[in-house]
Amino acid sequence: MKIKRFLARDMRAAFRMVREEQGPDAVILSSRRIGDQIEVVAALDYDAALVQQAVRRNDSPEPQRTQAAHESAPRSANEPVAPVAGAANTSSTAARGTDHVDPAARWEDVNPFASELAQAAAPNVKPEPTIVWAQDPHIERLERELGELRSTIQSEMGQIARGAWEFRNLEHAHVAQQLERMGFEHALTTAAVRTLPQDAVRPTATYAALRAIVTQMPAQPADLLDTPGAIALVGPTGVGKTTTLAKLAARYVAQHGTNGLALVSTDDFRIGAQEQLITYGRLLGVPVLTASGIEGLAQVLAKLSGKRMILIDTAGMSPSDQQLAMRLNQFGVSGSPVRTLLVLAATTQPEDQARAIHAFRPARPAGCVITKLDESSRHGSALSAITRARLPVAYVADGQAVPEDLHRERPETLIKRAVQAARTHTTPTQVRDGSPSRADYEREAANAVA
Repeated sequence: MKIKRFLARDMRAAFRMVREEQGPDAVILSSRRIGDQIEVVAALDYDAALVQQAVRRNDSPEPQRTQAAHESAPRSANEPVAPVAGAANTSSTAARGTDHVDPAARWEDVNPFASELAQAAAPNVKPEPTIVWAQDPHIERLERELGELRSTIQSEMGQIARGAWEFRNLEHAHVAQQLERMGFEHALTTAAVRTLPQDAVRPTATYAALRAIVTQMPAQPADLLDTPGAIALVGPTGVGKTTTLAKLAARYVAQHGTNGLALVSTDDFRIGAQEQLITYGRLLGVPVLTASGIEGLAQVLAKLSGKRMILIDTAGMSPSDQQLAMRLNQFGVSGSPVRTLLVLAATTQPEDQARAIHAFRPARPAGCVITKLDESSRHGSALSAITRARLPVAYVADGQAVPEDLHRERPETLIKRAVQAARTHTTPTQVRDGSPSRADYEREAANAVA
């Protein structure tokens, strides 16, 4: 039996080599891939019994192999080597009577084809892969981040495709995507982008769309602290009404002194809310009174009728507090009705902002205060809500410092803030070819909304 290995680039080429060299009677014993090649072991004059014998000997334990080697080895230096059944070199081995084999030699050394036969006839079983690196936490984190990146890219490409279909202009679709990334709602973004000329390109087109949004925003109202009367802060719980009231009080003291100012708290729902306002009053040197319910507030306002400015803090959580907020404008101080300011947080979801505006609409707020601008990267959400409700922005807050972090800003400045916040919080995956760079923002910011 003649055994030979063939190496080829693929199985078809290997079979052709076997057929050309060994003929159609050749038997394929095994095949496997080695690197980028295919190894085929073929035999001519195939003897199945000999192969099975070699397999059994090859699979036996090592001590048995050694014993078989001793049995097949000569007993002395003058004893000829025992012939191996079926071996091609039997006659030549017997002729060398003076040759001998080391007693420690294995059977495979006596028959040079034994190991090759056993390997060729053995089943080609691949070991189960053990992928240890997949359990590495760094690899798992990398796979998770790649998955998130893929989802982000798919989402953004889908938005661009929908925008291109809606606007029939790919550049306009990119601008709309940028505005919505800042938090501006779809309806406001669409209206702004439709004002662009067909040949507009970024970043000029982006700033032109922002200028269109500015024209839709309510104008900045006059400073409410300059007009004597009472101001009540209303809004959902957790938006920063008490801290905003303290900032307004400190702002008033800085402009007009402490004599004409008083603070009132109707928040008996939250633990420590009234104590917090009392602490602010003590620091400012102004009186703080508490009121419970509509009747209690009426009595407190009557007692403070001589004050030039009264700032009222409300809870805005329970139904009774909301009823009080709705009836605030029925009260009067020095002949003027109580004015209300709706407090909204920039970090609130758009749906919740719209719900709060709708819930406190009966209070007829004179304006709003947008808080927590420093904690949000999507100012466009709150700006869209107040634009849709035609609610002017009286003040904005961007920190906890009293009163330094309370400001009055025009719509143009609010838009610039939105651009800067979006740019500051933009991740590398959100930067696309053609998007405004930081230099673009710094260069264009002064003229973008002029």
